[in-house]
Amino acid sequence: MFPRFPPDLHRKFKNVFGISITVSYWDRLLGFDIVKFDTEIVKPNDDESMKNAVLRQWGQEGVDLLQRLLDWERGTFGVVEDD
Repeated sequence: MFPRFPPDLHRKFKNVFGISITVSYWDRLLGFDIVKFDTEIVKPNDDESMKNAVLRQWGQEGVDLLQRLLDWERGTFGVVEDD
């Protein structure tokens, strides 16, 4: 289970993308639903990557924020520590 979503990332996400991540795109068990976010919010052109679509619509700030979010998620749950 994911811990509580970091408040600073929540505020920044809402400021940049204009929506609350925790309402529709965050699940306590699964984390960030990047596919749903891409499909419903980013909506890239057929030949465009999500990164390029975010860059076009929200600038480098949007790209950096998504990278920070994914890094937080990966850092929190993607590393298995040895005992």
